[in-house]
Amino acid sequence: MCSTGSDETWAYRRFGYPGAHPVHEQQELNNGPILAVAPNDGEPWIAVFGGSNYKSRVLSWPGGRSLCVLHGFDAVVVRTDAPDDWFAIDSWPLIQDVRPVPALGLVVFTTYAGVAAYGENGQVWKTRFGWDDIDIVGIERDRLLLRGTERPDGGSADFSVDLRTGVSTDDPYEPQAFAARVENATRHSSSSLPSIVSRHS
Repeated sequence: MCSTGSDETWAYRRFGYPGAHPVHEQQELNNGPILAVAPNDGEPWIAVFGGSNYKSRVLSWPGGRSLCVLHGFDAVVVRTDAPDDWFAIDSWPLIQDVRPVPALGLVVFTTYAGVAAYGENGQVWKTRFGWDDIDIVGIERDRLLLRGTERPDGGSADFSVDLRTGVSTDDPYEPQAFAARVENATRHSSSSLPSIVSRHS
């Protein structure tokens, strides 16, 4: 259980994340989320998350003993009954979307570079793709439905990933075809525009 902090809750232990470091009650706080956490077993405590409140969100976590806090484009998972037991979601380059999958005990995150699934104790699988942007469209049985968008032409396509393995068998992205389109677009662009020399996927 958690709630936003109030003046009365500052008598509780305070932990800052990432790092689970002690937070002094007189410390100047930033704009990140501040939560009062009341575990079923143990003393209440305060969680202070660095960064931004932009897109802040609190998710329940598989196993029921932890919570996941998204703040800005980052996310941290913390045990509610052991605040020094935590880990950060691998969010490189930026978390773009998140979707809990309770039936499989997973939480799925997308970034601009790929998709990762986490279970109660950490990362289960991670898959990188060649798209520039990846959005979650939905879930159909044991498959995660995704939409990939590429630049510079803005073309997109739908594909899916096996939620149990992270494997995609219908990703239409073809690196050689993409490179040919980029080369063609660069050749016909204005000389004032920078040319595209490489792409990392």
